[in-house]
Amino acid sequence: MDAVYGEFIVNILETLHKNGFPEKKVSLPLEKMYEIAHHKGLNFNKVLDFLREKSVDHEKTTEKLIFFPMESPKVDERADQSDDPSDFLLKGLSDADLNFSDILTMGKELLEKMPKEQIQAGMKMFSEMSPEQKNDLLKRFTPSK
Repeated sequence: MDAVYGEFIVNILETLHKNGFPEKKVSLPLEKMYEIAHHKGLNFNKVLDFLREKSVDHEKTTEKLIFFPMESPKVDERADQSDDPSDFLLKGLSDADLNFSDILTMGKELLEKMPKEQIQAGMKMFSEMSPEQKNDLLKRFTPSK
């Protein structure tokens, strides 16, 4: 899965989280989601399959996608631990028997496939951040013990 898929999935997870997921079911407009994915050159069904693998299930109606957590005893624990969507993503990945090392390996593989210009743009953006912004970003993606 490449970086564009990753960004799109993170955006979906952040949107779900902002709207009460995993405590509540969250619906998003079906046609709009497929259009956004198509515009980005992505296969939205692959995105849905990936989310399902990470315990984020869905059902489709004629007008919307309704997302809900798959049955798991870890869902309630996860809901009480953090309001940060990146924490939810990291914990969701750990539910699938991935450890932080696996996540770093996946990130490294994505970077190896990414065009150098895109990596340089990301590095430039990071270097222009304030120390507080950098600290905030690093906190978001540091796993809790």
